[in-house]
Amino acid sequence: MPQFDILSDPAAIGLNLAWFVVLFALTMLIVNMGIKRIIAVREKREVLTSGNVEKAEALLNEAKQLMSGYEEKMATARSEAQGLIKEASDAAAVKAADAQSKLADELTAKRVEIEAAIAKQTEAALAELSTVASDTASAAADQILGVKLDGDKLSAAVKEISHA
Repeated sequence: MPQFDILSDPAAIGLNLAWFVVLFALTMLIVNMGIKRIIAVREKREVLTSGNVEKAEALLNEAKQLMSGYEEKMATARSEAQGLIKEASDAAAVKAADAQSKLADELTAKRVEIEAAIAKQTEAALAELSTVASDTASAAADQILGVKLDGDKLSAAVKEISHA
């Protein structure tokens, strides 16, 4: 093909070489402009990305600080709650001990009263005659046990005990 045979005609070689240099320069100019534009876009993107990364790191640090503050406050609240529970428990234990002590004192006093009453009744029963003792025993049995006793049998029992 004659259009591709550029080496045989010296004038065509120069012209083709000139066109090659012009087209190569034009291509390089277009590629250079495209590369500059790509570099500019990448730089903008890098600035946005680095800014976003820095913002994300700042937000992450802030979140960590808030979380540590929250955890500290929760630990403080737990310890305060445990202290309040311990104080309430101690106060309740003191009140319970006081109430138990008062109840023990009251029961001891009642026991002493009952023992004194029993001793008094025993002395009275022994000091009285058999009839009075049988009446007292009958009345005591009626009041304490709620049982009516046979008077004759009771008198016989009292006589038998007093002779023994």
